[in-house]
Amino acid sequence: MQDALAKEKVMFTATKQSDRLYYLDVPGSSVYTSYNTTTSPKPTKLQSLHEMLGYLGHRNIKGMVNKGHVLGICLSTKELSEDPGICIACAQGKSKRASFPPRGSDLAKDILDLVHSDLWGPAPVQLFHKYHYLYTFTDDAKHWIWVYFLWRKSEAFEIFKDWLVEQERATGRKLKKYQVDNGGEFITNEWKKFMREHGIHF
Repeated sequence: MQDALAKEKVMFTATKQSDRLYYLDVPGSSVYTSYNTTTSPKPTKLQSLHEMLGYLGHRNIKGMVNKGHVLGICLSTKELSEDPGICIACAQGKSKRASFPPRGSDLAKDILDLVHSDLWGPAPVQLFHKYHYLYTFTDDAKHWIWVYFLWRKSEAFEIFKDWLVEQERATGRKLKKYQVDNGGEFITNEWKKFMREHGIHF
């Protein structure tokens, strides 16, 4: 190996210590001795070490330096004794977002206050009995779900009327608000008229 300081080739021997680490036995030379005795490590900024070591805690870094666990690194007396303050990156990383409000609408206090519907299809493959569409109803308050199978999209209105009569009789309540999640392109003018006549907000 070429010694960059002494401008001469030197031979190093290594002694294995532990954990697959090797220590080099460097032969002494006047150049090395002079270089090592006249040079001392420049104090490193604590914040720089904090960032380079993956935002390791300031207290841990000070402990490593004080106990001699790291070589070639020193901290000034001022930084060893003073409180380093708050690291902005650490504070942001540990911050928590406010929790989301509970799911559900203020209007949906009871069943049939608000019902969501979606008409899905046509299915890429035929469903059983050659059905092509799925028509769903979801109650916002109770989270009950009803699923109907349709051959044609035009059947949705009759299915809706049958479902409405059945649920209003079963619960003794009236549907207040009906929300269509899929854009409502299947809602006809006849359907809208039915909603107005029955006082259903659509």
